[in-house]
Amino acid sequence: MTASIARGTTTEAADCMNCYREEILIYLVQRFGSLSFAQRVFAETQRRLDDCEVLNYVPNPHIYLIGYVLSLGLEFMQADMEETRRLLKARALANSDTTKTYVPQGSIAGGELWQPQPVSIVH
Repeated sequence: MTASIARGTTTEAADCMNCYREEILIYLVQRFGSLSFAQRVFAETQRRLDDCEVLNYVPNPHIYLIGYVLSLGLEFMQADMEETRRLLKARALANSDTTKTYVPQGSIAGGELWQPQPVSIVH
């Protein structure tokens, strides 16, 4: 059975996604800990599967969707982590440049250099 993708009609994939919407969102929130992240993954899954007929051919669309959203969520999480690392690295480089500019060589901010003192033992 083929689905019509004409404007105003829903595809079988969209119907399947809507059928499992609540369950998928709950699963994603439990897995990733964020409703907004779960909604983002769900929306992207809908977008990607909207023009695809794969759900018409898999034996168990429910299981396929769970695997698909998990994979997509992990992909998004990895991309988000890489972006965060990139931003932190850029910030660290910017901060290290300002530290070198404003702190004179051989001194520490807010006091004198530490000098080792002899240790005495009181008995």
